[in-house]
Amino acid sequence: MAAAGDNPRLEVAGPIPCYSVTLATWMLRSYFDGIPRELDKAANPDGFWLLRIFVQIILPLAKAKYRAMAIFSFPFSYNHATLILSLLIQR
Repeated sequence: MAAAGDNPRLEVAGPIPCYSVTLATWMLRSYFDGIPRELDKAANPDGFWLLRIFVQIILPLAKAKYRAMAIFSFPFSYNHATLILSLLIQR
């Protein structure tokens, strides 16, 4: 079995998803903070549970934000991955 230090690509490329997750968390948090709490309270008397409120009311409102998050996150991660892999190519 190979040791963790045998493959430098994994060690250097491992933190790449962390950049995208941080950006996505920041974008979505700012969006979800802007959704009024009255939507939750209006759905609660209808018998909706918290998960159902989130899935049927909040998530459809956030579809555009998820698309924007994907548009920003994918090129960001792809550019980092290609940079790191180009630096680590063994000649």
